[in-house]
Amino acid sequence: MGGLGLVLAAALLAAAKKFYVFEDPRIGQVEELLPGANCGGCGKAGCKAFAESLVAGEDGSCPVASAESMAAIAQVLGKELAGAGPVVAHVMCEGLKSSATFNGLYHGIHDCRAAHLIGQVDRVCSYGCIGLGTCVEACAFDAMEIYNGVCRVIPENCVACGKCVEACPRDLIVLLPKGRQVFVPCKSLDVGKVTTRACEIGCIGCKKCVKACPSEAIEFANNLARIIPEKCTQCFECIEACPRDLIKVRDLEEFFITEDDLKAGLDSIAKATWQARAAEKAKEAAAAKAASGEDPETAAKRAKFEQALADARAKAAADPEYALKLPKIEEGFLKKLAELGPAPDAEPTDPELAARRAKIEQALAEARAKAKTDPEYAEKLPKIEQGFLNKLAALDPSSKAAEHQYEEEQS
Repeated sequence: MGGLGLVLAAALLAAAKKFYVFEDPRIGQVEELLPGANCGGCGKAGCKAFAESLVAGEDGSCPVASAESMAAIAQVLGKELAGAGPVVAHVMCEGLKSSATFNGLYHGIHDCRAAHLIGQVDRVCSYGCIGLGTCVEACAFDAMEIYNGVCRVIPENCVACGKCVEACPRDLIVLLPKGRQVFVPCKSLDVGKVTTRACEIGCIGCKKCVKACPSEAIEFANNLARIIPEKCTQCFECIEACPRDLIKVRDLEEFFITEDDLKAGLDSIAKATWQARAAEKAKEAAAAKAASGEDPETAAKRAKFEQALADARAKAAADPEYALKLPKIEEGFLKKLAELGPAPDAEPTDPELAARRAKIEQALAEARAKAKTDPEYAEKLPKIEQGFLNKLAALDPSSKAAEHQYEEEQS
């Protein structure tokens, strides 16, 4: 029996030498420096497979490993590693039950993919979070939970494996770089009116943030704004411009949404900066009021109405159907401008001239009102209007010049 054991041992030793496969010792060193989550976020089967690929010369980055760990791995390999830094998952929908519109209760398979497939969800927005927790089930690290109708990420548990991204049928979950980020938490591609009916905070595609951004860090497509992290300087101009309080500044390593933070969406650093900017703008507004004699808010309204009036006249020049509505639209804007009072830099007018102007304007308004109820009179209205406008132009050379410009646009 002892002799048989000796023979078998010799055979095993010979086989081990013959079929020996060399393994680079750096694979074990790299594997030890990786977090060992085996999440697959790097695109490999696990940490060992990722270590083997790095030693073999492939480029890559572990979304879970810290910058220090990746630097140590680069030192072991003796080369620089390409790839992005640590990222964390984030849900691009914050339509909580308190801010989104719901049209019933869903009764069916408790799975977001099934509900999305048949289109039977209780949320009006067809792009928002379904909230049945398919992403929660997909996460093996307890980094996802359902809160007030939407899914949210618990950053300290997230290893950025991407399983939740794959599980979401509406592509709402994205991986963003860790640290303070500015982003638009909305994925709705609906036009503004539809989005407004579906959610109080959804993106309405007004493009105000795009115009306000000085670094061109916001791109706009399909009624939705998106911030490009690589270009964003966190100047907060987009946040101030957004009429829906939608754009957020948050530290994605620590923060996850709660009811109180739904509207604000600013971390402590951003709030302090915001308050300082608000105080500075208040001083500027006070100085502007003292210099012009007009309240900044009133001046802004005046400029807005004047621009809208000019836009309406330009549109009427190119759109015959819109031109028919122009008299009523003009009347509305002129009335709003009159309610604001004369501009501070307006030249004083002669009382007699002002009375004549008011009389002609009143006659013009009465003619337009009569045309609404008298079809025969409405046919004559363009000629009657032109007569009144000519009289108004004759009272003031500047008005005449403006009228001449208007006639050119109409022709």
